[in-house]
Amino acid sequence: FKAKWDGDADYTGSTSACEPFTVNKGTSSLATVLHNNATDAVIAENTALALGTNVHDQGTVTVTPSFAAPSSTTSVSFRFYTGATACADDTGFASGVLSTHVLDGANPGVAHPSSASGALAPGTYAFKAKWDGDANYTGSTSGCEPFTVNKGTSTVATTLHLPDHSTVALNSQLPANSILHDLATVTVTPSFAAPSSTTSVSFRFYTGATACTDDTGFASGVLSTHALDGANPGVAHPSSDSGALANGTYAFKAKWNGDANYTGGTSACEPFTILTPSEACSPGFWKQHPTLPPWTVPTSTLFGSVFNTSGVLIGKPDVLEGQSFATQSLLTILGLNGGKFNALGRLATSAYLDIQAGASYPMTQTALVTAVNAAFAHNDPDWGGIFTQLGAIQAQEEAGTLICPFDGNSQ
Repeated sequence: FKAKWDGDADYTGSTSACEPFTVNKGTSSLATVLHNNATDAVIAENTALALGTNVHDQGTVTVTPSFAAPSSTTSVSFRFYTGATACADDTGFASGVLSTHVLDGANPGVAHPSSASGALAPGTYAFKAKWDGDANYTGSTSGCEPFTVNKGTSTVATTLHLPDHSTVALNSQLPANSILHDLATVTVTPSFAAPSSTTSVSFRFYTGATACTDDTGFASGVLSTHALDGANPGVAHPSSDSGALANGTYAFKAKWNGDANYTGGTSACEPFTILTPSEACSPGFWKQHPTLPPWTVPTSTLFGSVFNTSGVLIGKPDVLEGQSFATQSLLTILGLNGGKFNALGRLATSAYLDIQAGASYPMTQTALVTAVNAAFAHNDPDWGGIFTQLGAIQAQEEAGTLICPFDGNSQ
């Protein structure tokens, strides 16, 4: 300011000296809030997030004193850091991934959203924001906003196989000299990436089901490994095989140690039993001897009274094609021609009669009926490997290595 007096009749005028002063810019503070990019939900600092979460930032500029709104021609700069330490070390706001968003002209002023981080792998991350100020207010920089992304989880499911890769149900009873191997499927959650093909599944084979359940540390048994195939879910197949097995109980179990994105998992035990049959009779024997004895049930007993056929019909090329298995007698089923369910019917009937008559057969009646019922229910004659198991026993009969105790002749 400056003042002047022009004087009067008695005095000359005068002018004051200048009265300079300065108005400083106001100050600002910059607060930030993390958001889930998919839902816009607020994320607290230092939160542990799920694998694959996508994050963005929001900046709010508050100015003091409240003279004007932060200029809408200015922007907030955001930086994204792959590491909380990298953010803290960036005192000059010069590193990290940069994006900008203009202020909205309100007071306080909001800049939202920043560019998003993208779906994130496991690790520690941070955002930080800076406003350079405007004609009225000095700029400011926010604090770091650290957060963590956790690894996803995995499950390991396994399936027993015979050498031809047909499946074997858990707790199956198999003939002597059976050879098995294992297959493992690794399923990951959430679906961020496939289980790494540079990792392997470890398989262990145990001579005893109890040895498997006791091995909580996955440290005993015979070890083999197989790399995952890179698919999602990932498959490791086959394990090393068991070799030809004698009588006894056995089990497989598998473990995946995880990768950069997922924690590992261990499968449940897969127990099975090897029983050496010493007595059995062929389907042909039972068909040719339809009397009591050796039959212990009437030959007119309906197949459907023993097995649940789930509506499956007799197939080609038998003359009974299209008729129900359930309504045919056991003797009729023994005479069916053809393969698939017709063949399963013959083998299942013969096995049932062997067990009923007291032969030393490598399967209990309950296990037989349960397995055959499952095959019919799934419309697959070899569901759980039952057709393969019964066929292997028949092959021993045909080779003359099993004795039919009801006529004293090898079958």
